[in-house]
Amino acid sequence: MAGRLGDGATARAWLAGAVPALEAARERIDAVNVFPVPDGDTGTNVLLTTRGAAEALAAADPGADDAEVWAALSRGALLAARGNSGVILSRYVGGLAEAVGRPAVEALRHAATAAREAVHQPEDGTVLTVAAVVARAAYDADARGLDDAGVLAAAAQEARRDLAAISAGHPVLRSARVVDAGACALIVLLDALAAALAGEDGAVDVGWLDAFAAPPGSTDAPAPTAEVAPDEQTAPSGEDGSTGAAERDAGPEPIAPAPAVVVPDGPASDDGDVSAAVAPVPEGRAGDVLDAEPGAPSAPGPQVDAPAPDTSRSTPPSPGPRVPATHDVRAPADPAPHPGATDDAHPTHPDRYEVVAALRPHAAATPTADLSAALAALGSSVAVAEAGDVRTVHVHVADPAAALAALVGAGSGVATVRTVVGAGRSLVACTASPALARPLALAGTVVLVALGDVPAADLRAALDRAVADAATPQGPVTVLPGTWLVPLLDADEALAADRVLVPDAADDLRVLAAATAGRGDLGGLRSAVADDPVEALAAVEQLVDQVGGPGRVASATVLLGAASDAADGLLLAARLAVRHPDLPVVVAGSVPCSPAVRVAVLPRAALRDPLLVVDALEVPA
Repeated sequence: MAGRLGDGATARAWLAGAVPALEAARERIDAVNVFPVPDGDTGTNVLLTTRGAAEALAAADPGADDAEVWAALSRGALLAARGNSGVILSRYVGGLAEAVGRPAVEALRHAATAAREAVHQPEDGTVLTVAAVVARAAYDADARGLDDAGVLAAAAQEARRDLAAISAGHPVLRSARVVDAGACALIVLLDALAAALAGEDGAVDVGWLDAFAAPPGSTDAPAPTAEVAPDEQTAPSGEDGSTGAAERDAGPEPIAPAPAVVVPDGPASDDGDVSAAVAPVPEGRAGDVLDAEPGAPSAPGPQVDAPAPDTSRSTPPSPGPRVPATHDVRAPADPAPHPGATDDAHPTHPDRYEVVAALRPHAAATPTADLSAALAALGSSVAVAEAGDVRTVHVHVADPAAALAALVGAGSGVATVRTVVGAGRSLVACTASPALARPLALAGTVVLVALGDVPAADLRAALDRAVADAATPQGPVTVLPGTWLVPLLDADEALAADRVLVPDAADDLRVLAAATAGRGDLGGLRSAVADDPVEALAAVEQLVDQVGGPGRVASATVLLGAASDAADGLLLAARLAVRHPDLPVVVAGSVPCSPAVRVAVLPRAALRDPLLVVDALEVPA
């Protein structure tokens, strides 16, 4: 029996079909993910977002009315949103929830508008255009007298038919010869919704994706080649129009992941912060520089943070250097470019860090429009979705600390930071210091940064999401708890389920030492506190001698306190490089409320965790 879009029963049936459909479609959607960055995770992100909605719905009161069911679904999607696509589609779902009780044609239009308004710079040819096409097709179907099930089925069918032409209207997708991955995910969701409305049992058919995305292991993928006239890309009457294509195409080169030596890649702050200063890498171990000419050698001497990028964003700022791999981590081969991609379609992307935050806005929280504008001045792919007491934020940036600073006034919660280039590890690092987000992310970890006073339940939920994000087939995820997660360890025994906790990593110094050395333990760590960089240099020397000399050291970590500045860090890194050219050294900070300088040395004898060694990154063909 056909249902109505706003029914609670329809919502439950929808997610019951959408989750397995996205599981079946995930790899094919990931394979065409080239925009806004080609990190091959759109299908995964939308699946995780939808699972979060399904879990929230499963936990809802069985006797809840229609509005309460849809509100629970919307909130769950927002809290679980991953990536740019997850945030956009969570707001699309929220738009549907806000239209409970209204005809399907109005709900679809409201959802399309809500998704577009969540994006700071909406672009034609993407999932936003497909959402508008669906809303327009729904009006046509409604005019023919179709019920909600018929309206959804007709709208999804038209979206599938026009997908190639729509995607060809976007320069990055046209150059890469693929369709928009977020649009594919939306159509799968709409197909599942149409099936739920029609009362159909059985799996949702996702075989149509084969016409656009090559199955895993294949080397050929059909490409959208149709030219789309401007009037074919407009939203339904009354919706926001196109803002045009973005000025900056997306697409970073991959970098070697999981470094034992962290190289800075962003600007030093005005107050002298050096978020990752590094001793030079001996010849033969340094990686290529991303913005150098092909074949150009890496520059000698200490790596220095680049000047702050121009916030006008009219031209891409020069990216930082490629992260080198060392003897502790097998250096992976660079993944092959996506089939059909060209160099013009994938220029090196300066905003290599993804920041996603689930926040609880307070009475004085930054308004959404102001928050979006502030983040847009720092990076790209800005999306802010809000419903009830939840605000989810997404942005790609060159300097995650700056983005985290902008989020402080937007509410309390937890932000996740990771690199969008290179491979990651099965490792989650927790910190309350925004200055450490970049070096920890460069080490291949999923970084959790607590913002404000966060309830224990929210911390636990954020950790569960991060563990899911860091999961790999190689083994369980290792968690470095830091200061804010340690109190939860004794109170919640379930935190240890399906993950490896390193309780000794109970402060920023130990978290950074374990992460950058590629460690699942801190056995044998030696540490000391120094008043200044000169004393810190002597302290490192003493610790190295205590563990048996440079040849027995896995890594040395230096954490600068608030009293130190960038010049101190760079000088210390340079002096250590001269004395121990083969010693991986990380200098990071500055960290408020910390002594002037803290140092730690990890011996090599305890390097025995094969789960944290990264194999070659594989990109779906």
